[in-house]
Amino acid sequence: MGGERGLRGRTLAAVALTLQEARAAALFVEFGQGTLPGLDGGTLKQKLDADYVTLAGYSDVPGVAVTGKLAFADGEGPALSAVTGTLRIAGARAVHGTLTVLGSRLSGVLGGRRVSVKLRT
Repeated sequence: MGGERGLRGRTLAAVALTLQEARAAALFVEFGQGTLPGLDGGTLKQKLDADYVTLAGYSDVPGVAVTGKLAFADGEGPALSAVTGTLRIAGARAVHGTLTVLGSRLSGVLGGRRVSVKLRT
């Protein structure tokens, strides 16, 4: 993904897929509070009237877990607004590190190496 190869590229692709699914899952809890499981583990939580969701070990891809907070700009909810957040990446099949999502850009450090990719919207 984004020119990255090997395990680093697969980790970025898994995180991008997980972000897409988390954004869709957030639609289910948008108008209240709730907790939803990731497809492969962890949870997505939203508190009542919050403009963000919290991911705890949230995973859609076996071996790649995402922890952090995703905020939705302007209180428009996950469907209509830009997403921002800082995420810790871990798991047995992931290159560990910290990534920042800002709109359609995912950047940060994985395995000690700087990465930056454009997300599909």
